[in-house]
Amino acid sequence: MPQHLTRRALLALAPTAALATIAACGGPNATPTPAPPTATTAPVISTIMVVVRSGSAVIPSPTGQNTFTPTPMPPPVPTGPPPPPLPTLPIPTATTGLVLTPLAGGTPYTTPDGRATLRLPNDWEAQTSGEGSYFSPRGAVNDPTAPRVTFTGQPVQLNLLVGDAGAMYTQTIAQQSRDRGATDLRVLSIDRVTLGGAGGPPALRVVATYTADGPVISEQIIVQPPGTDRTYFFITIAPANEWETRWRPILDGMAGSLTFRP
Repeated sequence: MPQHLTRRALLALAPTAALATIAACGGPNATPTPAPPTATTAPVISTIMVVVRSGSAVIPSPTGQNTFTPTPMPPPVPTGPPPPPLPTLPIPTATTGLVLTPLAGGTPYTTPDGRATLRLPNDWEAQTSGEGSYFSPRGAVNDPTAPRVTFTGQPVQLNLLVGDAGAMYTQTIAQQSRDRGATDLRVLSIDRVTLGGAGGPPALRVVATYTADGPVISEQIIVQPPGTDRTYFFITIAPANEWETRWRPILDGMAGSLTFRP
């Protein structure tokens, strides 16, 4: 994972946990699907929400491997009841009808697997790690105040545009983000958007603000292109004080320029 994904990108998303939660709740298209890549192969996506927690696991020894019987550990000392769960976040009503128009000019970028293409500003650069692509202004890779974009596709079919699936997804990832230590988290908007113009693929856009080494705005755009078996996540993070005036038009234009192949 690129070094620029620092603590400021606390609300990172590896979509596995949120998708699993939706499937477990019987959300749209909640049929069993192959598990997305684990944290060792899938990029941790910098922005709006969710770091999948590794947790503790017991891994069986391979056949024939020497084993031993550990000394029993003493029982843990009680430390009091666990803290109560955080209250449910207010989630705005989803709006419809917004079109994200493509970035004017720029440089085409195609993902390593050839399935997705978008346009980057001429003064931005791209990096790849595993299945993820990472974009930032050129020379700003170690600047904690610079905007970041992470783009990845996961082998899951996910329709967040039906019923309350988008709100349920947003609530799940927001709760997990607060569990990770994000403070002052508020979901600003949920929008059902179209990428590129009339006839472009529909997508869900979630915008949130939180504090992690300073106030930031995070935007996540989730799209399952018609005719494909993948869901794509375009996830941004930028300083809150420059979001509307400087970065939002650029980032929405990058998302609006996305095109896909099966």
